[in-house]
Order: sequence, then structure tokens, then C-alpha cells
Amino acid sequence: MDEDAVDVTERPETTQWRRDASTSRTVRLLWTFGVGTFFAAIGTVVCWRLYRVAGEIGGGAVVIALIAAL
Repeated sequence: MDEDAVDVTERPETTQWRRDASTSRTVRLLWTFGVGTFFAAIGTVVCWRLYRVAGEIGGGAVVIALIAAL
């Protein structure tokens, strides 16, 4: 018998809850850290590219001010 299956003939007054792996607190926490790290890496690359492009045209200080303002 599957351990997650409910046998209603044994105790019909109780409810058997099955925990799904996608709703686990640990899985959600690790997912949040992973997504946050991914977006931080994208943000770092975008800011660095903007800084390099602005530095070539002489506006590096403007990009630094915009990044600091955000």
C-alpha cells in the first residue's frame, strides 16, 4: 500500500494530509534564494554594461548616480 494513500475503512473521522515536495518550506526557501541570486546576477551584468557604455561616451558618473538612486 502506498504510504500517501488514505484507507477510509480504517478511521473515516480523520483526515490524512499528503505533503507535496513543491510546497515544502525548504524547497520554497531554496527556490527564493536561487531566483534572487539569478536576478542579482542579471542586474549586475546590466549595470556593468551600462557603466562601460557610458564610460566610453563620458557619462560614467551619470550611470553611477542612476544606479545609486535605484
